[in-house]
Amino acid sequence: MLAFLASGTLGLAWAAGMGRILGVDARDARRVVLLLGLLALLPYAFAAFPTDPGERGVTAAGRLHLATFAVYAISLPVVLLSIAAIMRRDPRWARSAGPTRLLGAVLAAAILLVPVTLYGPLLPWLGLLERVYVALPSVWQLAVAGTGLRRLGHF
Repeated sequence: MLAFLASGTLGLAWAAGMGRILGVDARDARRVVLLLGLLALLPYAFAAFPTDPGERGVTAAGRLHLATFAVYAISLPVVLLSIAAIMRRDPRWARSAGPTRLLGAVLAAAILLVPVTLYGPLLPWLGLLERVYVALPSVWQLAVAGTGLRRLGHF
């Protein structure tokens, strides 16, 4: 639970920071903060609704946990593709738009695995697949943070 709370809090800080350095105008900055901020709120729901043993969603809390993951799984590629569009318009970030768009597309395609994961042969791998789905954007965040720090002259 503490990891989810920390993730949400750090995600909100990430949204605020990215809103200050990404975009060509104040409208873009607001979009960045809104998109990343909404995504950052989801870990709080994960903390409030823990998964069931076996991750099958038998209890109400377990079902809400899986529903939150569904919202996260659908929102994440939408947010990444939207951020990529903002990056593409911003000359300082244009080189980061392609990898961001690619990750958004890969995660959108990964949504197709959900039925065979929740209700099919990949069920034993659900926890691992959830973690990979979360890890990929985390690596993206580190890469984007490094790019931002270089642009600000910190590297």
